[in-house]
Amino acid sequence: MNWPTRIALALTSAAGLALAHPDADQGWLAWGLLAPLLVAVDGLPIRRAALLGLAFGYANATFIYFWIFDLAGFGLQHALVLGFVLAAYPALFCAATVSLRHSRVPALLWLPCLWVALEFARAHAGFLAFPWANLAHTQTHTPSWLQIASVTGEAGVSFLIVLANAALARAVLGRTNRRELVAVAAVLALCFGMGWRIASTPLVGNELRVAVVQPNIPLDDPQTPAGLKARFEKLRRLTRAAAEGGVDLVAWPETAVRGLAKTPALEAGVLELASELDASLIVGSSDAEKLRPATRDREAVTERHNSAYHVQPNRRLAPPYHKMRLLPFGEYRPYEKWLSWPDWLVPRLFDIRAGREQSQFTLADGTRFGVLICWENLFASLARTSVRDGARLLVHISNDNWFGPTAEPRQHFGASVLRAVETGVPVLIASNTGPSQIIDGRGHRVAELPRLFEEGTLTAEIRIPRLSTPYVAAGDWFAWACVAVCVFSALAKARRHESA
Repeated sequence: MNWPTRIALALTSAAGLALAHPDADQGWLAWGLLAPLLVAVDGLPIRRAALLGLAFGYANATFIYFWIFDLAGFGLQHALVLGFVLAAYPALFCAATVSLRHSRVPALLWLPCLWVALEFARAHAGFLAFPWANLAHTQTHTPSWLQIASVTGEAGVSFLIVLANAALARAVLGRTNRRELVAVAAVLALCFGMGWRIASTPLVGNELRVAVVQPNIPLDDPQTPAGLKARFEKLRRLTRAAAEGGVDLVAWPETAVRGLAKTPALEAGVLELASELDASLIVGSSDAEKLRPATRDREAVTERHNSAYHVQPNRRLAPPYHKMRLLPFGEYRPYEKWLSWPDWLVPRLFDIRAGREQSQFTLADGTRFGVLICWENLFASLARTSVRDGARLLVHISNDNWFGPTAEPRQHFGASVLRAVETGVPVLIASNTGPSQIIDGRGHRVAELPRLFEEGTLTAEIRIPRLSTPYVAAGDWFAWACVAVCVFSALAKARRHESA
């Protein structure tokens, strides 16, 4: 196979897997379009395989994350650095695929394990952690494929996708037999069939009536007293509409208001609204805007916390939940005490302090719930810990209007569907500009405001489960098992090489 053909196959995989994510959202493509990359790297030396993987990774990142160029201040230098970080994982995948091809461990086992191990590594890479657009996220509109995540986490879904692609690639290369193909088909059919049955089974549990407010507050919303008053009036109007007929909880998006605990008039208005409706409110509050760089006329705004308040009727304002997983370079500069980041690469925006612990809030009926702010929904451990500690509902609040009417928010919020399935609890997504959603514990979108940059509300009845899932109890055991398979495969290959 010549080099141009290999490049064409790699780019086919890059484009196909990008189309499996929003906005195209053709998740079925993920089940076959990783195979061209696997065929392309076959027979290459390790360095060339890594180079081909790097090209695939850059192309795939460009297709998936093209929306990032809508972010003010994001330039070519950032794209090159970010692209390299993201492309390094598929480069390692391709290099390892070539290196382990003669391992004693069956390829249909170590190939999916290798992909899962690298996704797991990307999710735990310190300040470079970025578990966005994982393969499992392509299936968020097909709950039957997601139910395995209640046991394995999203790693199990990614494993099945790569398993299908590995079998297809080996069939194209003539390296599989009928028995292997039948075994793979049986595994996929069993997982889908059991998932379909679970996803179709009615949920059991206490019923809550919940609502979400999508206010569509623009970026240039004036921060004057009159502007802030108008913003609150909009939130109050929409909240009253959402709560018509009675609700237990209404969620506002991230940074819906500014300085709630520091503005007596605003605090009094929010408390009065909760008492008027006899409902709890989740209010996102911040004193600064994310990703707003300094200019000659305006210094970068600093702020201590990005917070969510639980406002209860006829109660005083309780301590909030402070966002724990901050956005690197957008909300803080990592290791700034030891690293001197150049301003041309990492401009100072403002400095937010991370919260120290996850908060548990309690509704009037005793239901406990946790809050995820912005991209915290991407990190399964936060949702899992919250549910393990007693939460039976998760509220995800976000403000993604920095990226305009692009695929970014739909890609972002797909992870919340996985969090619902993994933990077995409903998830409310309150987004400033959409798409706000109410998701049940099986990953079904019970209600959704699909259009971006439109104000609106959602109200729905959801079931609150009494028990959580095996994944909540056992954690990322499956991902770690995949890591162990990769290590064992590498050791087996090394021993075989030494004995030869």
